[in-house]
Amino acid sequence: LPDGGGMRTAALEILRVLLIGILAGTTASACTEDDDLEVDWEQQSHYQKGSMALADGKLDEAESEFRKVLTADSENVRGLNKLARVLLAKAEKAKNKQELLEEAIATLEKSLEIDPQSKLALADLARANKQSGRTQDALACLRKLSELEPKEKRHLLAIAGILEESGKLAEAEKVFEKG
Repeated sequence: LPDGGGMRTAALEILRVLLIGILAGTTASACTEDDDLEVDWEQQSHYQKGSMALADGKLDEAESEFRKVLTADSENVRGLNKLARVLLAKAEKAKNKQELLEEAIATLEKSLEIDPQSKLALADLARANKQSGRTQDALACLRKLSELEPKEKRHLLAIAGILEESGKLAEAEKVFEKG
């Protein structure tokens, strides 16, 4: 084919748009004229770019893309959760660790106001609280996770670990026995 490169580029672009649609929970072929659903493709594009940047360890780029998602929709739970993940990753290496942890905590709390059952947000909030020295808040998140997923023993093990680190050995042992 004389225009093989151009056709491949067009095909890749179509695949990218379809992938974004699938990840958004819809595809162009699944929509009908009667659908009221409007997909913000630009917002989805920023989300995907941010996710790829985060996976590649490009934290500043990921943060920028997730902030663009939240500029378009400040209550986008997926965007809030991903931004918090970026902030937690940045906090691991930053001089302003506590500031980044505080922003991650506020971001995750906002996410949980919108979706109180978000296991991802609860797990990340437990992690952020623990790193920030808020042991009781971390334990509260882990206990809620344990209620939401009673068969998941890892939450009980995390609770027992925090209790043990806090010197509450008897309480940690009781929790460990439940697991």
